Amino acid sequence: MAESLGKNSMERQQQLEELKRDLIKQSQEAKELQHKLKHFQLKPKQCENCSRLEEKLEEKILQIRLKEKTINDLQGIGRKMQLQLHQQYRQRVLKEKHRSEKHRMLCLRAGIKPISPVNCTTGCQMKKEGSYQQKHEL
Repeated sequence: MAESLGKNSMERQQQLEELKRDLIKQSQEAKELQHKLKHFQLKPKQCENCSRLEEKLEEKILQIRLKEKTINDLQGIGRKMQLQLHQQYRQRVLKEKHRSEKHRMLCLRAGIKPISPVNCTTGCQMKKEGSYQQKHEL
């Protein structure tokens, strides 16, 4: 009988140790679940649609930034072209003014009043008289 009581006692001891291990395991799982629950409660909930829309929003923002950069680049190119055209116009005006002044001076040296100082070959009275080439080559 003592032997059977000792055997029962050992079985009970083993059962108690198993129950303790299960209890420790269960309590650890409960702590982990509580921690996860707190984490989810602190983090705002999002539906599936929200995350997809946020991705699309980020993509659109990136596209807009690229387009803004392109616009700024094109505006810079436009400003440079405008400056070049303005400089070319000024050079053409100065060249034409110089040409006109040169024509006027040649006509005055030849002793004739210029009719059209813009185009030396079509508006000058000297050409009509035939002495234009001789007097302008001076």
